[in-house]
Amino acid sequence: MPASLIPDQRPFLRSGFRLAELQESMQFTPSKFERFLHLVRGTARELGLDPTKRHVQQEPTKWRSFISKMISQEKGLKSFVGHWPIEAYFDFWTRKYTTRLASASRKRTAKVHPSRIQINLL
Repeated sequence: MPASLIPDQRPFLRSGFRLAELQESMQFTPSKFERFLHLVRGTARELGLDPTKRHVQQEPTKWRSFISKMISQEKGLKSFVGHWPIEAYFDFWTRKYTTRLASASRKRTAKVHPSRIQINLL
């Protein structure tokens, strides 16, 4: 492994890490990190990856295309062993996405089936 490659930092990120921790471990500036986040989400949608599944659950052909496209669009991602920042953020994003879906579903259910109905009789 060449000295210029940044080793996988996921073992050092705590479970439920914050984006600031990922940015720091990637050594990206705030603007470059923001571009990276948008690039991951946009490219994933463009290539039809399932936002409800982690990277290991994605269709392998689509995942390889996704990694290739990410690296072609952001050359700095070649500096990371095993593309770990892409995997780490993708899994972070899909976890948040499914949490939001579940929350929205609970809210819709609560509106349709209120737990407390008040009837006023005159």
